[in-house]
Amino acid sequence: AANAARIDNFAQNPTYADILQAQAMALRLHARPGDAVRSLKLLGQASGIYAKALGASNPATLRCGTHLAWLQALQAAPDAAATERFEQQATAFAATLPRAHLGHAELLLMTSELSQLAGNTVNAREQVKAGKDAWRTAMGNEFTPPFIALN
Repeated sequence: AANAARIDNFAQNPTYADILQAQAMALRLHARPGDAVRSLKLLGQASGIYAKALGASNPATLRCGTHLAWLQALQAAPDAAATERFEQQATAFAATLPRAHLGHAELLLMTSELSQLAGNTVNAREQVKAGKDAWRTAMGNEFTPPFIALN
């Protein structure tokens, strides 16, 4: 990412946004102090690049916006407004996906994490099961954590 940012105009290229988004999600998997803030910054930067280069309704823009809203909701102790922003983003992104796309599994597992955070363990368990089923449908094998999907 550091080298790519030095290439003329590459910092406005969707491929650079892909790199930033991958870095942000990797930080989420291997969280250390300060990584949450760094992840949010990277996703915010990637989201801006996608929106400018591809438009607000492009699936890549919507997916990045969904990741950003999800991480923001995870940072805010049960916050209905943050969860609602995630749900709106997730719904918009899901509408762009084919029925058996891996993104549906990703969305269900992200939603389950927010449900768990809100103390709704029954919904969280149901969402995890549905996410694992969606994973199996899309990938043809069993889900193994830690979960991250990079398109």
